Amino acid sequence: MLISLNLFANVGIYADENNTTPLLVYGGNAALLATWLRLALSGIVTVIFGIELFALSRK
Repeated sequence: MLISLNLFANVGIYADENNTTPLLVYGGNAALLATWLRLALSGIVTVIFGIELFALSRK
């Protein structure tokens, strides 16, 4: 999760410094949406595994 978030932030920094958009950096809507989806799924999986980890430690 942290690696994906860091890569996404670096693309944002690059786009800002070079006066472009993440849409152009990724090459289109499909790639940008796939990146957002990957980031969202990584977050959801992280939360689910965190809940499972704490549920197992309480038993």
